[in-house]
Amino acid sequence: MPEGKPNFEPIRYLPTITELCKEWSDGRKKMRLVLTMMVQNFAKSINVVRNLTEDQAIEIASFLLDESDDFRLEDYQMMFSLAKRGKLLKFRDRIDITVVSELIDAYWSLRRKEGERLREEMELTLQNKRSADREQKLLSSGKVIELPPDFFQKALKEMEDAAEQRRQQEFIDYIGRKAERKK
Repeated sequence: MPEGKPNFEPIRYLPTITELCKEWSDGRKKMRLVLTMMVQNFAKSINVVRNLTEDQAIEIASFLLDESDDFRLEDYQMMFSLAKRGKLLKFRDRIDITVVSELIDAYWSLRRKEGERLREEMELTLQNKRSADREQKLLSSGKVIELPPDFFQKALKEMEDAAEQRRQQEFIDYIGRKAERKK
């Protein structure tokens, strides 16, 4: 988290918790131990009236393991780090499984928004690249010529002049018809 802001991009390529559990012998047991230590470290750093017991920390670690889906250990580390800074949720007087559940929801929402922003950014970049490639193809094929920078200003001036001439001619014709009617 450079400068305290989550950077989701590099962790996309790390193995998920599910993959790590499959790779290790007794993977779920080891992962539960790692998550328990993360939860306890988090709980110790928050000043609340009712802190976690060891059994509650193990239960929360099991909950995190079940909820992991495509999360990585780094996701949980960022989630706890953001929570310590108060960026996901405001703590009142306790830490328990419901508070951690709310943290996961808040973190998931933050991660989803960032993913959508990155996808939109990538689509825009891809769209700009396609436009530039299409333009380059047209220019290199010789079918399209590059226009001088003031082409549109000159064309607009010519259209305005033509419109002014039409208005003057219509006025002259109108005056002429009016003069004919008086005779």
